[in-house]
Amino acid sequence: MTGGLIMLTRPAVDAEDYGRELTAAGFGSLIVPMLIITPQNVEIPNLQKYQGLIFTSGNAAREFVRHSADKNMPVFTVGLQTEKVARDLGFNDVRSASGDAWVLASFIIKAVSPGGLPFLHVRGVDVSQSLRDILRSSAIQIEELVMYKAEKAKNLSAEAVQALRENKISAVTFFSKRTAENFMTLARENGLESALKHTKALCLSDEVLECVQPAAWASAHAAETPDRQAMTALIRRFCA
Repeated sequence: MTGGLIMLTRPAVDAEDYGRELTAAGFGSLIVPMLIITPQNVEIPNLQKYQGLIFTSGNAAREFVRHSADKNMPVFTVGLQTEKVARDLGFNDVRSASGDAWVLASFIIKAVSPGGLPFLHVRGVDVSQSLRDILRSSAIQIEELVMYKAEKAKNLSAEAVQALRENKISAVTFFSKRTAENFMTLARENGLESALKHTKALCLSDEVLECVQPAAWASAHAAETPDRQAMTALIRRFCA
């Protein structure tokens, strides 16, 4: 193994998948989810009303296939990892914007003809940017289907607290603002301020970086692009 452990704060399924990737790269990991995925009671609408699906998270794709076996529709995803999840679930026509909601909006505008059937955006309760609002001024219609809620974890595991206090964590990774905000709250509640001075915060974007209060850490860094590949590059750079 290379260096100390990498603490993964993503929801459990995403963290487990990323942990396997880091293991293959020679890094040990400790999974400490800061958001708990809770499915919502919904019904899938008549999909013939739509020209395609939009997934802005892997959890959205997973929840959709729990309710529908239809995998023939075109799918647009926010990033490469969500694209991978959709393909692994059996969707064949998947197109990735490789960016954030604004990049995805531009990608959709360029890829489809205006004035057609609406898209169905499958998402969670909380989103950092509303794709429907971004595209409101365009001729592309977006309808939303909220299929899950990402609820904040209420505590840090005893294993996580001990690992931080014993300086076994080389870096903590943050893929969202809500994850970062909840971790910082729980770290304070557990009196871990001094422990954070011995580890690094690695963040998906500058917006996430602001939420971790960079001065609280040994160092804090943002990925060059908002994707998992760039996060891995940060880990290799600062934790090898």
